[in-house]
Amino acid sequence: MQTIVFEANLTDGQVRVPSSHRDWYDRRVKVILLEQTRNLPDEEDAWAQVRSLRARLKQSHRHFSDSAQSIREERDQ
Repeated sequence: MQTIVFEANLTDGQVRVPSSHRDWYDRRVKVILLEQTRNLPDEEDAWAQVRSLRARLKQSHRHFSDSAQSIREERDQ
């Protein structure tokens, strides 16, 4: 059995099939609905969050490295 996966809002008892799957129009299909229990970020938002986290980690690493260097300098005096 062929399958396609997409996200949609159920409105007035109907599920709109995206036009990217128009070759499925007018077919008889079996439908399984899975409720999305929490909102997940779309791919673009997820990558933005990854970039933000990387930047914060780099900043924290620099701060940690500077602190470690200061401790070494104080110890070596």
